[in-house]
Amino acid sequence: MAAYLELRELQKTQSEIELSQSQSQAEHLQSQSEADEERLEHRPRNIPLQDFKILLKYWGDEDVQAIAKRNTEARSQVTDTHTAGPVSFAQICNKLVLERPQVDVDADQDQDQDQDQDPDQDPKEAQPPDPSQKQIFS
Repeated sequence: MAAYLELRELQKTQSEIELSQSQSQAEHLQSQSEADEERLEHRPRNIPLQDFKILLKYWGDEDVQAIAKRNTEARSQVTDTHTAGPVSFAQICNKLVLERPQVDVDADQDQDQDQDQDPDQDPKEAQPPDPSQKQIFS
C-alpha cells in the first residue's frame, strides 16, 4: 500500500510539473505574441509590413532561436573584438606610421658600433674582427 501511495504521489508531482510547464509555455507564447504585436507597432518604417511579419515569424522559429543562442555564446567567448569603429585597420596603421618619431638610421648604426667596442680603447687602435671566425649576425 505504501508503494502505491508513493507511486501516486510521484504521478501527482509529475502531473503538476507537466501542468506547470504547459502553463509556462502558454504564457511564453502569449508573451511572445504580445512582444510580436509590440514589435509590429515599433517596426522600422523602411521595412514593409509584410516583410517584417515574415521576419517575426522567422525570428520566432525554435531552430533559428537555437542558432542565435549558440552564436551569442560563441561571441561572448571572443576576447579580441574589433573596437576601432568605422575606422579601418589600414587607416589606423597608416596613422601610427605617420605619428612614429623619425629615427636617423645612420646614427643608430654608429651607436651600435660604439657599443661593441671597449670604451677605454681608442677607436683608431681597435682590432678588426678575425675573418676566420664565423659571424652569426651581420
